[in-house]
Amino acid sequence: MLIKKTIKIDCNREQLWVWLTDFEKIKAWNKDILEEELAPVDEVTEGFKSRILIKEGKQKNWYNNEILTFQKGVHLSTSLTGGNLGKSPMVVDYHIKELENGIELSYQSSWKPIGFFLNFLYPVIRVMANKNADSCLRNLKSDIENS
Repeated sequence: MLIKKTIKIDCNREQLWVWLTDFEKIKAWNKDILEEELAPVDEVTEGFKSRILIKEGKQKNWYNNEILTFQKGVHLSTSLTGGNLGKSPMVVDYHIKELENGIELSYQSSWKPIGFFLNFLYPVIRVMANKNADSCLRNLKSDIENS
């Protein structure tokens, strides 16, 4: 499953970066993320690991999160494993491009269902994942522009 979205946000790189990396701000625009358990580190960078509690319908599931790319103000990518993802990780990418009047944020998530059950549910999962991505990006844009 590959989901790609692009939005324009009236802000600068630094403002957007904070909203993509500060956990309390992430929880504000992604309402499904409930809690994070951090590994003790001095600085968040590539290789940083944490566990994230995510609400999925009526269930709450823990996911392992690892930062794959951390290019401040330019590119952030993470890998999620565990929870209901099965054996395949979900990779989420954010690319930031400066425009004359704001920022273009490109979002991409990729995941491959493995096994009969996840493949059977794949059409529903894809629709829900698309709706969730749209909702989160709308919330992010609104939160930044109204802060």
